[in-house]
Amino acid sequence: MSYVVSLCLFWTGALFGQEMQPNKTATAFLESVGKKLDQRIFGDNRVQLIGKFSGVIEIGVAKGERDGKPCYKITEKMSLTQPLQVISEATGLLAPDLTVLSFEKKMTQGDRLIKVEKISFEGGNYARSQSGPGVPEGASKNWIVKKSAGYILNEAQYLLMRLLTLRGKADRTYLFVSSKRTRGQELVLNLLYTLGKTKKIVVGEEQREVIELTMQPKHPLFGESAKQLRGTYWCDKQKGGILAGEAMGMTMKGR
Repeated sequence: MSYVVSLCLFWTGALFGQEMQPNKTATAFLESVGKKLDQRIFGDNRVQLIGKFSGVIEIGVAKGERDGKPCYKITEKMSLTQPLQVISEATGLLAPDLTVLSFEKKMTQGDRLIKVEKISFEGGNYARSQSGPGVPEGASKNWIVKKSAGYILNEAQYLLMRLLTLRGKADRTYLFVSSKRTRGQELVLNLLYTLGKTKKIVVGEEQREVIELTMQPKHPLFGESAKQLRGTYWCDKQKGGILAGEAMGMTMKGR
């Protein structure tokens, strides 16, 4: 689901290099989930996108291992049909506290390679690289980002949403920091997550209980336009997967 979060967040013009801070609730949450894997989020989630961007995203979460320690293994495949026919496939390993230990994503259009992106984590820093004809001319192909408390990479957003659904509190707000490299500079902004009401919806032929999870990018210069960037997701109360949602002119249907 990092694809959807990316579409919702980074088609915007946030300030470059702006210093943003998480709140204590967000940092405490990451500390609490970092103690061990939550096996309730293991399994597959398929989400259909309808609207401005149309296609299907398939995400799998399983137990992995890195340097002898348990971690989350995530696989993602996005098949877009609109506005372009693009396939993006990714695999990654994430620590229980959602540190992205490694990640690789490949984007193709038919038989043509568009771009390959890779992430590694060493010594408290994320190292990113990108290659392929889809990398804009003059753009940085390698860069390093320091991991700080409450900092969440885009590639960890999907697991964050699932864990918030299962372990978050409805009477609290969670303010994280995120960023994305674009046009040769670092986009930095806050992400505000809030849990809402529960309800039952029909998925296939059965009723499922879901929890409302909203995600709102926060930045002083967004002003009223921030409302258009808000995403609302209805997540499975038992496993945290996205079963319905709306964001950036898209409707989502999951199972």
